[in-house]
Amino acid sequence: MTTRDIFHRLRVGLALLAGFLVGKLLGGHFGHHASEFFIGGFMLGFLLTHALYWVIDRAFGRRAPL
Repeated sequence: MTTRDIFHRLRVGLALLAGFLVGKLLGGHFGHHASEFFIGGFMLGFLLTHALYWVIDRAFGRRAPL
C-alpha cells in the first residue's frame, strides 16, 4: 500500500465522518429525529468535504498535501 492509497482512505473516512456529523447536527438543530435528516446531511457533508479536496488538489496540483 502506497502513501497515496493511505491518504485516499483517510480522505474517504473523513468525508464519511463529516457527513455523519452534519446529518446529526441538522437533525438536532431542527428538533427532529436524526434519521430524518441523516441521508441529506450525510450527502451534504460528503459532497462539501470532497469539494474541499478538489479545491486543494487544483490549488497545489501534484504537490497537493492531501
